[in-house]
Amino acid sequence: MQLNEIQSQFKDMILGDYDDVLSIKDFTKLFDTNEIGLDVRLHIYRDNVLKKLAKVLEITYPTIHSLVGDEFFHHIAMLYACKYPPREGCVNLYGEEFSKFISEIKQTENLPYLYDVALYDWCFNAAFYAVNDEAIDQKTLKSISPEELPKIQFIFRSSVHLIESNYPLTSIREFCDPENEQREENLDINKGGEKLLVYRPDLEIQVVSLKNDEFHMLQCLQNKNTIERSLEKVMPSYPEFNFQEFLQKTFDLKFFLNIQLMDKQ
Repeated sequence: MQLNEIQSQFKDMILGDYDDVLSIKDFTKLFDTNEIGLDVRLHIYRDNVLKKLAKVLEITYPTIHSLVGDEFFHHIAMLYACKYPPREGCVNLYGEEFSKFISEIKQTENLPYLYDVALYDWCFNAAFYAVNDEAIDQKTLKSISPEELPKIQFIFRSSVHLIESNYPLTSIREFCDPENEQREENLDINKGGEKLLVYRPDLEIQVVSLKNDEFHMLQCLQNKNTIERSLEKVMPSYPEFNFQEFLQKTFDLKFFLNIQLMDKQ
């Protein structure tokens, strides 16, 4: 057998159809032994790999793990690992598709809030491992002439993530945090939604609660619209939106990496 065939079948045995691969004689004879049976040995190896991947997901998605419990979480985590094996050697950013996965499987069809909660957990993980970068200050913006300002496009820092939910994500995460001594005794998961920005301005993850107009303005800017185009989209729905206050707040909180002057919109 070619090396690439062996590698492919070994991967399928670990993450795919275990029994089908064991039926391939050219593959199994590579591991012949008179000691412990091949099926037992490979099953142990497969089980250990899946359990380690499930543990990675448990660390990345602590709120989901707390909500559904250890046994259920590890069941769906191992299902996920089989469908979405790691694509890189470093597993710090493994599990990006987990929120989508748990919104599609039948085991969680009666738990619609899990998608948003998983997405929130992922934002924390992605922000934590984001590239270290530095925010621009207002001096950079002041160097732009008033005529050019509407054509400015903002480049966001790599750790910035916007998330909108119909559920109280902050309360859910705080409720599930075992180290939070001030958490509520009871959690009302239907008490209302939130619009949030998760990022890492310095060493620690920060969560900023946003008003509707702030969220939609940031969303427009993050989608690479200029200031002018973003205001055109936001102002009809939020005629009282104060752009100067918004700009001051976002610069104070250090959301932006850079600015770019666009010749055309």
